[in-house]
Amino acid sequence: MRRLFLVFIILVGVFGIYNLWIEEKFYFKVFSFIFIPLLLTFYVVYRTSLWNKFDYLLILCLLFAYLTDVLNVIEFETILKIQIQIAFVFIYQLLYIIIFRKEGAFLVHNSFYDSIKIFGPALIVFILFGYFLDESSDLSYFLLFICSIQIVFFTVLALFRPAKVTSYALVSIGASFIFSSDILYVFYFFVSQKLSIYLFSYTFYVIAQVLLVYGLMLNFNDGISRKIISLSIFESKNDKIS
Repeated sequence: MRRLFLVFIILVGVFGIYNLWIEEKFYFKVFSFIFIPLLLTFYVVYRTSLWNKFDYLLILCLLFAYLTDVLNVIEFETILKIQIQIAFVFIYQLLYIIIFRKEGAFLVHNSFYDSIKIFGPALIVFILFGYFLDESSDLSYFLLFICSIQIVFFTVLALFRPAKVTSYALVSIGASFIFSSDILYVFYFFVSQKLSIYLFSYTFYVIAQVLLVYGLMLNFNDGISRKIISLSIFESKNDKIS
């Protein structure tokens, strides 16, 4: 049942991306209003059925992602709308960072590979940041600077999660897609308003959300599940004693 639900969400994602690319506004709006709620339902139903618990932070995170999607299809274009969207993106990515930290993500530097994971994203972002610098007004510069720092922390922490292989791989790939999506959107917003750049940015965003939510859903090293497991072991020992 879980796999069928996941396949359905993937098909909905393909439906939304397809309608975005062919510029079918009505069906893309429909997709924007149902995509995140479907992901949220998938996460809550699965985690509740397995552990009877779920992470409220992830729910809040998806709520801000949903507000971003809804704002995206509201048909008025002002700089305030874009700035609110950027603020919501900042908030939900910050919540993802907090979730990674709850899982026990921390930076270690034991090998050359660790150095690549830490400095690779930072180098890419700050090279691009320097490239955009001359194109930005004061406010744009500030937004870009804050988002650049956050993108680095978000991506790096995702690569240092102490999770099982499947969960680790899904979240790491999802974070890479978010990283790519944000870089493309910043380029679209500050440098070139070519439609193709935005299309790729949003496509990466949709793929990323599915991978991140599914990967986090599979991870039982998230604080909540550890408490439930510990409680179950404690109750089992008490039953044996009694």
